[in-house]
Amino acid sequence: NFIYSALHNTNDQIAIRPRDEMVPICATNTDYIGMAVSLRLPVSSLAEFKSYAQAHPDTLNWYAPTGSTLWLLFSDFVQKADARMLFVPYRGAPQAIIDLIEDRLHIVMMPLAPLISQAEAGKVRLIATMGSRRPPAVPGIPTASEQGMPEMSVEGLFGLYGPKTMSVELMDQIDADVRRVAADADLPGRFERIGQSLRPMARDAFTTELLANEQKTAELARKYKAQPN
Repeated sequence: NFIYSALHNTNDQIAIRPRDEMVPICATNTDYIGMAVSLRLPVSSLAEFKSYAQAHPDTLNWYAPTGSTLWLLFSDFVQKADARMLFVPYRGAPQAIIDLIEDRLHIVMMPLAPLISQAEAGKVRLIATMGSRRPPAVPGIPTASEQGMPEMSVEGLFGLYGPKTMSVELMDQIDADVRRVAADADLPGRFERIGQSLRPMARDAFTTELLANEQKTAELARKYKAQPN
């Protein structure tokens, strides 16, 4: 959903707007988001991290995917907390996770999947998840809403898109095929084990959720007027 509904709000250098070229067909699954800290930080919740960051200005580094809704949400968190922290613009999550483990980076906000194995191995500490409910893969980690910060709630929504010329009949057939596959009894557990959730959703509901995400991203993008490279 980032490419379709948010990219044009966070990067004004792209040549096209995917949302003007494509039409949503149906949603398929949700990607949960997590926040994890270096083990050397003596914090285990968002409130504790906020207090620690306020007490240690200019000493902490953070990462979220550059220019994404997550980047905007964390920027908003930093500003509202009146905490001075340095954003590190990694090209991708793997190096950020390595540096988090080595304490060269102090906190990340990213899709949960790559964090689960590191947390289970005791190499990083998960302090929050950001969805509407606790992910089945990490049921012991409270959501941001449960920790009193509902404004940080966000989920990645995956789905299928097609060209604007695609017929309604074909879109309906694709939606029906997705729902038939999703009915496989083993499929939900397979998604949950990797920090995601099966979530088939018809076109109208999918479009409504994409628009809501776009509005949220656009508001934050206007607030920070930032176009990170």
